[in-house]
Amino acid sequence: MPDGIFMVTTNLENKSSEFKFFLKISILLSAKIICMNKILLKTTISLIRNALNALSYISKEKAGETGGKIFGQPRKGKITNENNIFLNTAEKEILYYEKIPIQTYLWRGDAEKKILLVHGWESNSARWKQLISLLKKENFTIIALDAPAHGASGSKFFTQPLYMEMINVVIQKYAPKNIVGHSAGAFAVAYAVWKYEPTCVEKIVLLSPLSDNRLVFDMFFNYIDTNERVREGFYAFYRKKYGDLSKLTLTEFAKKISMKALIIHDKKDEIIPNSQSLEIHESWKNSELMLTENLGHSLRHDSVYKKILEFLK
Repeated sequence: MPDGIFMVTTNLENKSSEFKFFLKISILLSAKIICMNKILLKTTISLIRNALNALSYISKEKAGETGGKIFGQPRKGKITNENNIFLNTAEKEILYYEKIPIQTYLWRGDAEKKILLVHGWESNSARWKQLISLLKKENFTIIALDAPAHGASGSKFFTQPLYMEMINVVIQKYAPKNIVGHSAGAFAVAYAVWKYEPTCVEKIVLLSPLSDNRLVFDMFFNYIDTNERVREGFYAFYRKKYGDLSKLTLTEFAKKISMKALIIHDKKDEIIPNSQSLEIHESWKNSELMLTENLGHSLRHDSVYKKILEFLK
C-alpha cells in the first residue's frame, strides 16, 4: 500500500462517506491553523497531508480541488472593531456577482477623480486607511471593495478568477479612472483589465504584485508536503476550470494592456520576490518601476504614497 493511504480499504464505496467526513474535518481544522500551538499545528498539517495523499490515489483531480479549497480559505482578513470604526466613515453598498455579495465602500470627492483600491490576501479595505486619508485631501472619489472570503464580502473561498470578476462588477458600477492593487489584488486588477478592457481606466498602480500564481500554489503544497499526485491534480483541476496557468500571468496580461502603470516593490520582500515586478515591468511597455528598501511586502510608507500621488496627477 503506498505511503499516505490510510482509512481506505478496497471497498471504497462503503468507505466513501467516512472519507468525505474525514476530509471535511481536515478542512475545518485548516481554517484554525493560525490559532494553534506548534505541536497542534504540526499534527493538523499532517492530518491534512495524509487525507489529501490518500484521496489522490482515488482521484488526483478531486484531491487537487480539495487542496485548492484549503488554500483558498483565508485565516485573516475579517473586519475588526478598529477596522469597522474607519470603514463606517464610508458609504457602503453591496453589489453582486452571481449572487455573491461584494462589499463596497465609497468616500465622495471630485467625480472626475475616481480611484478604486483593491487589497490583497488576508486583508480587507481598512488596509488603505493611510492612503485614503491622503487621497481625500486631494479630493479624490475613493472606492474600495473586500475580496471574496475577506472583510464583509461573501464566498467561503478565495480564487483569483472570482476576485477578478468582482472587481469588474465594481469597475462597471463606478467607472474609476485609476486603480491601485496590492499583492494578489494587483494580479486580480490586471486580470480584470486584460479580460474586459474597461475604457474608463487610465492609470494602474501595482504594489508588491504577484505575477505567477504557481509561485504561491507551489509554496502551499511544499509547506503541507503533499505527494506529487495532489499537486498534479490541483493543476489539472485549475486548468480545466480556469485555463492554462502559464498563460494566466500578470506578465502575459501586461503585453496587451496599454494604459500607464506604476509598479512598486521592495527589494527584500519576503512574501513575493521583486523578480515578479521586474518581469512585469519588462512586459508592460507603458510602465514605471520603483524599487524600495526595507519597506517589506505591505509598502505602507509615506514615500510610497507620495510616489502614488505624483503618478496620479
